[in-house]
Amino acid sequence: MGLFKKLGLPNAEQLDDVARRSLTRNPLKDNPVTGAIRGSQLVRAGKLGRMPIPGETTVMLQPGKLRLTYQEKGTGGLYGGTKIYVPPRPPGLEVRPAGGGEALPLEWISGTNAVRSGFTNKTTALLAEVQIPATGEYTISAPRPVPAREDVQLLLDA
Repeated sequence: MGLFKKLGLPNAEQLDDVARRSLTRNPLKDNPVTGAIRGSQLVRAGKLGRMPIPGETTVMLQPGKLRLTYQEKGTGGLYGGTKIYVPPRPPGLEVRPAGGGEALPLEWISGTNAVRSGFTNKTTALLAEVQIPATGEYTISAPRPVPAREDVQLLLDA
């Protein structure tokens, strides 16, 4: 009996199966997982990882909202704070089931507060949300670079 089944979670058999497959593919600590095992503990991760743009990653998700946060190299200087910011949309950005299927519709967020930090030299703002319909692996891809931007990445958050 797997950990998820012992905990009585919905879709326990599917989660146990995916966790077993993930353990044989790569180290668990490198697998951004929400609602699955990390270091033998059940966690609902706040941060699912980072993905460079252009790039692609596959994550295990449970039903609910996935938040895609845009981050780019800032303008430098010792400053901090928030301001209204409209992050650029990465060309070709999509979220789809890893086994194939249609891309899920993205709900673009326009005019959100951005956090600008001179200490880390980054500007960060919520870009889009997507509704994850079922437990499973999903591939997030952004195949083309964002024009005229440096060190661009997506932060994945549930």
